[in-house]
Formats: sequence, structure tokens, C-alpha cells
Amino acid sequence: MLEKLNILHLPSDIVYVVFILAIITQESDSSYGDRSNIFQNCMHWCGIKNCTNATSLANFKANRPWYMTFLQWECWDECDYLCMWHAVKVFQTHGQKMPQFHGKWPFYRFCGIQEPASFLFSVLNGFMHYYMWGKFRKAVSRSSFKNIWNVQALLSINAWFWSAVFHARDTPVTE
Repeated sequence: MLEKLNILHLPSDIVYVVFILAIITQESDSSYGDRSNIFQNCMHWCGIKNCTNATSLANFKANRPWYMTFLQWECWDECDYLCMWHAVKVFQTHGQKMPQFHGKWPFYRFCGIQEPASFLFSVLNGFMHYYMWGKFRKAVSRSSFKNIWNVQALLSINAWFWSAVFHARDTPVTE
């Protein structure tokens, strides 16, 4: 009966599907916006003008606000942000839809925070979990499940913390 259901061939089918998904995933590393000539040309010229000689880099670092330094916004990151908005303006001027860049919709950053609303909501969720965990510890003195709920609360607080870090500055490390 197992041969009729073709279950014996399942592992090779899974390997095939995973292989196809890996190929498709590699092809989807970038989005329309960051593949566009407008964005690519802007990045080229911005990099040449601002990020390739020592004088320009020193000027960039000297004029960078403290919060941009704290969040590790470097010259190429700044070019990427400025060129993204330049490309958006060009696309909109020509009546085209807003493109995605690096797999995401463009957001205006605030004080160096890449996704301010998502950052704020992650922080607020983390604080609420912390607050409710404190209320739980005061209200429940003895329970066979108290340790499980404490671990769950700490895991939730940890998750919201890292969510806030990710939304503040999306890098390969924070992703």
C-alpha cells in the first residue's frame, strides 16, 4: 500500500522541491527599485562623489549626527537611502507605481530609525509584556505553571526587544 501512495519516494521529492526553492530564492535577492537604472546610476555617482575619497569620507563622518553614528549609518548606507528616495520621485514623476527596494517598501527614517512606527510599536509591546509580567509575579505566588509563564514572558520581552532593534536598523546582522 505504501508503494501505491508513493511515500517511499518522498525524500527525493523533498530534495527536488528544496533545490528549486533555493534557486528561486537566489533570483529574488533584489527588488525592482534597487535593480532600476535610476537607482544604480545614483548609487554609482553618490559613491564616487561621497564615499570613495578620504576627504569626502572625513567630511561625512564629521557632519553625521550622533544618532546616525550610534545606529551605524555609513556613507554607502546614506547613498542607498538618498538614492532610494531619488528613484521614488523619478518613478512617481513618470506615473509609475512606488517600487520596493531590497524587498521592502520605502520608509522615511526618523532620527536614524529606519521604520519608526514599527520600532515604536515593538518597544511598546515589549514594555507591556514587561509590565504585565510584573503584575503576574505579584498576583501569582504559587502555581505549578508559574515557571513556564515566567519563561514565556522573558521570551516575549526578548522577542520584542530584537524586533525593535531590527526595525531601528535593518542590517544582515539584525535580520
